[in-house]
Amino acid sequence: MIRFAQAKDVPTIHRLICELENTPFEFESFQRNFEKLLEDDTVFMYVYEEETIKGFMDMTITLQLHHNAWIAEIKELIVDPAYRGQKIGKQLLDKGIETAKEKNCVRIELASNQKRKEAHRFYLREGMNCTHYAFTLDL
Repeated sequence: MIRFAQAKDVPTIHRLICELENTPFEFESFQRNFEKLLEDDTVFMYVYEEETIKGFMDMTITLQLHHNAWIAEIKELIVDPAYRGQKIGKQLLDKGIETAKEKNCVRIELASNQKRKEAHRFYLREGMNCTHYAFTLDL
């Protein structure tokens, strides 16, 4: 079942995000940031739950001038490795697409680290196109 993420979900989501980024993020600051996002009406966070949380997706919807339209951007989409291959990622992505359509978005976008080859195959299989480069600068 897919539902909106809640404050009580932070420990599991923290674990999933730390795994996604291979970084042990400090829990208290992660929790504060998560709770700020829960209050932001441009952010849509969903979990896939069957007894336990097995997947998480975070999406932001913004009005972008270079599209002159509303755009949905998936910030994180992760499925617990123990549950991959069960269409959980597809269901979360479909929920994001449904939400984006409801909010009158003309596009859904995401950036994915170059090393995540399995994720790239998933997004391409789901009909997404690789049309942009993402550039970063650590500060």
